[in-house]
Amino acid sequence: MATIRVPRSTRSQLMTGSEKHKRGGRGSIEEDTNTKEDLPDQVPTTEELETTASETSLEELKEMLVDIQINISNILQEVESLRNDLAELTITVREQKLEVVQLKTSQTKITKRCAEAKYELAAARKRANEQQDEIYELYELQDRVEQYTRKHSLEIHGVPESTYRTTEVGRSARGSYYF
Repeated sequence: MATIRVPRSTRSQLMTGSEKHKRGGRGSIEEDTNTKEDLPDQVPTTEELETTASETSLEELKEMLVDIQINISNILQEVESLRNDLAELTITVREQKLEVVQLKTSQTKITKRCAEAKYELAAARKRANEQQDEIYELYELQDRVEQYTRKHSLEIHGVPESTYRTTEVGRSARGSYYF
């Protein structure tokens, strides 16, 4: 059986039965109220003190070891849990990196398509403007041509059509003017 050394302050406490002062082992000014004369007749021997201290301390050590084992078990469970969480987070980060790469690629494609669409829109607007100008010119030409067509000429009722087939202004047999 191993012997455990008990500190002197504890020994003196066990021997005197007094409580430790705040500065007990370091030379407190206050003295114990109990004197050696007040001590019981039976003073425990050093062996008895060491045996009692060792038995008490062995039980305390066993309790401390059990507590330590429980704490270590809890810590190991927490570490395992953290390890699992870390593995999940690592997988999630990898997946998100892949998604980011895919998004960047699709963004680049969309940006190119957008630029192409802008170019096509500008070309279409230019063609539309040119066609609008051409339509305006055609309307003007049509107006000029229609100005001299028979379709829009003045027709006088009561005069036969055969009498005013020319564009010259003349007088018909009845005395009306034709164009």
